Amino acid sequence: MPSSIYLAKGEQLNMTITATGETLDGTWDVGCFAKADCGEVIDLEPVIAGGVATVTFDTLAMNSPSYQIDIRFTDTGNEDIWSEPFRLYLSTPITPPTPR
Repeated sequence: MPSSIYLAKGEQLNMTITATGETLDGTWDVGCFAKADCGEVIDLEPVIAGGVATVTFDTLAMNSPSYQIDIRFTDTGNEDIWSEPFRLYLSTPITPPTPR
């Protein structure tokens, strides 16, 4: 996991999350939380499918310029396993995003 990710406001990041040596299925739970320095917390709600979890960061919904990202796995024994946190930094784009 990188210690920092830099995106322009308006960009979207899709991240695939795996648990080393494990296949994620319906018995696992994965949470991903973005906490801004101002206290804002966003629950990013990863989706488990095909043995991995996927989470989408929609930066248009994020109001702060930086966030700490924490990912939590809950295994079949109901034990929480936390990833190393990393920082997500948002900048103002120089050019506007392409209309979709």
